[in-house]
Amino acid sequence: MADEVRTSRVERDRSGDFTTLQPALDAAARGDTVCIGPGRYDENAPFTTVGWTAETRAAVKVDSLVLIGTDCNAVVVGPAQFDGSAVDLRGIAMVRELTHLTVESLTVENAWHGLFAFGSASVRSATFRTCDSGIFALTPTGMQVSSNRCRVAPAGQPAGATRHGSRFGG
Repeated sequence: MADEVRTSRVERDRSGDFTTLQPALDAAARGDTVCIGPGRYDENAPFTTVGWTAETRAAVKVDSLVLIGTDCNAVVVGPAQFDGSAVDLRGIAMVRELTHLTVESLTVENAWHGLFAFGSASVRSATFRTCDSGIFALTPTGMQVSSNRCRVAPAGQPAGATRHGSRFGG
């Protein structure tokens, strides 16, 4: 019998299954979807993978997870201000053993790496603001990025130009 794929909801107003992001990610299983309601998600989630530990706001530990925000202008992952000394801060990070992650319709801001990916990822309709790198992929094979906005700025400085991403990897 195949595993049942589940959908859980994170809602700050307590109308969902969770009120913060990391407990929803920790409860998820392979292939699940986590729908994220409006709000800022800036709770610290220690991220440990083979060989090192870093600070993150969302540590993804299960394969083929789907993260969907209600709207990229309403769902923000990351602290309210950028702390230039936090060079290990990741917005969303996936552990080394994972092969795929999907991220849609949310904003990651004020992190050193907006999305830190070891495996492939599909990123659609997302915004990365005031991140040293919007998407940092160690193995970008199979990476698909479409309809995203990346506000590029030196660490700790206000965002300047906007770049629109399309697709890379293969």
